Amino acid sequence: MSTLQKIFLLLLGLCTAAGAAAQNYLANPGFETQGKWQLTTSNGGSFMILSDASMAKSGKGYGELKTAAGKSQARCTQILTLPQLWGKSFRFSVYAKGNGEIILGAITYPSKSDKYQWQKKATPLSAEYQQIVFDFSIDDPAALKLNLAIEIRGEGSVAQLDDTLLTAIFKPGAELKAVPSHLVIPEGAEVPPITFEFTRDGKKVDNAVISTAQTNDKELAAVKDAGVSVEVFIDKAPVDQFEKLDAAAANIKLSKPLHILYLGDSLTDFERGHNYTDKVNYFLNKYNPGKASFRNAGVGGDFITRMLDRLNGMNGGKPAHRQVMYNQLWAEKYDLICILLGHNDTKLNAAQQPYVTPEAQEQGYRKVIEIIRANSDAPILLISPTSSVYEIGLARREKNPKASLFGNPEEMEKFDAMLRRISPELKLGYLNIYTKTRDYQPAKNALFCSDGVHLTEEGNRFIAQLVLEHFAKGQ
Repeated sequence: MSTLQKIFLLLLGLCTAAGAAAQNYLANPGFETQGKWQLTTSNGGSFMILSDASMAKSGKGYGELKTAAGKSQARCTQILTLPQLWGKSFRFSVYAKGNGEIILGAITYPSKSDKYQWQKKATPLSAEYQQIVFDFSIDDPAALKLNLAIEIRGEGSVAQLDDTLLTAIFKPGAELKAVPSHLVIPEGAEVPPITFEFTRDGKKVDNAVISTAQTNDKELAAVKDAGVSVEVFIDKAPVDQFEKLDAAAANIKLSKPLHILYLGDSLTDFERGHNYTDKVNYFLNKYNPGKASFRNAGVGGDFITRMLDRLNGMNGGKPAHRQVMYNQLWAEKYDLICILLGHNDTKLNAAQQPYVTPEAQEQGYRKVIEIIRANSDAPILLISPTSSVYEIGLARREKNPKASLFGNPEEMEKFDAMLRRISPELKLGYLNIYTKTRDYQPAKNALFCSDGVHLTEEGNRFIAQLVLEHFAKGQ
């Protein structure tokens, strides 16, 4: 299994068929707060989240779903976006009591049929909580989102709901690997073969039934009876962009394996499977087969002081946001550690002050470097923040004066100057991508999404190109 897939499994907590140590995919599973669960208005009725420990199965909150007068159905739903839905099986459950009948269902979006999968039959409700369980599989390769439904049936029906759970079902020790885990090819070229290998407890299973499917930009594979799947993103790059990436990679000769740790914010975390980290890995392995690997420990929204908190949280400190992303971080031996931050550190609040002061930025970097060096002897590469489309942020600020303002050039350049200054002092590598993205031709807007900050596919290609060119120089 690739490092990327391991991180996904760790993050999402995919469960065994027995549900051991399962992490719940659902938000607000115990109906303790408002939101996430919504009434389907086309069926009428009402749905409320109430607080009364005597009525809840656990905690204080519970959901109450009622049919409307003269109606025989009411439904509440929650929509989720999960990676690699196709080929997977899930278990959806809820505790319910009341009167009438209850049934669970699921639908994927986009949907071929616009029809739910429902339990084979509804369950009569009673005065005591009972667990309603629905197992289902995803068979649509185009599935991106999952909509889960709790429906009651019968005139005058009312149900109290609590402790919902959604987990993925797979057999322990089962793994499915794709080589390569990401493909970058020039537009118009044929997609080269992808090898899928199924193992159980680390041993290859030669007679495994591996199902495959394709979408416009993905090759998918699954061993459905084991509940494991993998997807390979296929980036069909414009020929000129592909040639620049390929030319940089062709000049990199690895004399030994290279395992890279990436630390960063959403620019590293988002678009997993086809962001710049994946593209760098693909091209390194194209010219050095089997020698390159990586762990992507990026966390969306990160800034240097929270990265420091998470590192300290590994050693008994207070856990930081998404602490799980650093689980067993030093169990792997790295040959290079890359850090890409800046946008969240320098974003301006309503008082026009950066979220992390310049002094705290530098102190945070120094402490982070100290912790890394106490746990790894790998060289460290500081990557400057990207530029951004600042005008987009300004327009958003005009509409909402309290909105965070990203990409202020003055603050970003202060941040970059700090990286330039401390890198030689601390004997760190440094890669400038700020001015390269700022001056990108024909227009830097092509590098960024509609928010002006996050990277498009072209943006991820360009960052990968800059990283590869840096490596090709032996830096």
